Amino acid sequence: MAFDSLHAISSRIWEEIQGGWIYDDERINIKLIKDKVHVARAKVIGEYFRKRIYIDTSYYQQCCLDVICQSVCDSPHKEYVVKLPQLIGTVGRRNIKFLGTVDRQQSFENKDTFIDYTTSIPFSGDASPYFTRVDNFAVLSNLPTPNPKKLLLVALLSDPLECSDCDEDSPYPVPGGEFLSDIERQVMMDLSGFLIQRKIDKVHNANPDT
Repeated sequence: MAFDSLHAISSRIWEEIQGGWIYDDERINIKLIKDKVHVARAKVIGEYFRKRIYIDTSYYQQCCLDVICQSVCDSPHKEYVVKLPQLIGTVGRRNIKFLGTVDRQQSFENKDTFIDYTTSIPFSGDASPYFTRVDNFAVLSNLPTPNPKKLLLVALLSDPLECSDCDEDSPYPVPGGEFLSDIERQVMMDLSGFLIQRKIDKVHNANPDT
């Protein structure tokens, strides 16, 4: 499946509005358009997930996260956490597909509720690795290896360029077709708000020369 870059998507929208009704608005620039593409992409993916429409697994991105070791209050005990990038929150648990070792040999279960803790204890009595979400952190428990340094996250990122190994020209996870059209349409509708605001400003402008 072919993917567009963020630059290509934003440039198409920029070219479309050139010479149009909002092109001469100094508030409109390529950076603003890129920011709006991020927001529209997350909204479109969230809507499709809520409708339970199949989404290609390539929407999920790999992200290598540093494991942080920190003290628990004044206790000598340590807890291990990873700071999560901003995820598409409207799809619930499905926004994280995998969190585990870099070699993918060991994964951490997502246990966010009391039921998770009481129903997933294995018959063998061995405690399996799991994580709980606290704000924008994943708190790790029952580590498969001592003192881990990095973990692999496969998730739906709200900003696909947030990971440190992504750059401006990296493939932007938005396949062509309907998804791309929905995103571009959403951005154009959002930008039309600048035209409405400008008309309101002119109505309330008491300058007789305008």
